[in-house]
Amino acid sequence: MYELMRKKLDNLPKNAIVLVIIPHQHYQDVNLFLLKYWMDLAKRNGAYISLNRPYGNLVDTLNMGKIDANKLFFIDCVTKNEYDIPNCYFLKTQQSLTNLSIALSTVMKTEKPSFVFLDSLNTLSLYNEKDATIKFAHSFVRKLRVNNIDGIIVGIQDPKNKYLIKELSQICDKVIDITDTNFFV
Repeated sequence: MYELMRKKLDNLPKNAIVLVIIPHQHYQDVNLFLLKYWMDLAKRNGAYISLNRPYGNLVDTLNMGKIDANKLFFIDCVTKNEYDIPNCYFLKTQQSLTNLSIALSTVMKTEKPSFVFLDSLNTLSLYNEKDATIKFAHSFVRKLRVNNIDGIIVGIQDPKNKYLIKELSQICDKVIDITDTNFFV
């Protein structure tokens, strides 16, 4: 599976925006692979927008996957308490797309990441109205393009988000749909 994904990711244009659609049961494995691809193979730092897992849990998972969390700046939208951690902003909710957008702009200016990883389009749509989610996604992609930053957006296969994925597919440079169960055999 990973060799096929690597082939799909090779030869992307500079500052590409990639939408990866995955089955829910492979969410964590694919996320780790994508991060490893962008960081280890391409020798790049990045920013990680976490909509599903709190910072501490995510860092533990990355460490188990042998991914250097120190090369990432995190925007944690899950943790309810704010901690003094130099490489993380804590937003406390997935519902404030305005605060997320402001945090992303700040991170792009101060940290200068070479890529931004958005860990779940589905979580955005779960906590926000469909139109607001689409508007945020367009703004997210526009910010990345203006700042010459690669983007990785993960979407989990779900019939409820078909329209959202269709909408985003139009503005991404590459869509990698690995929802076919044969892909993971």
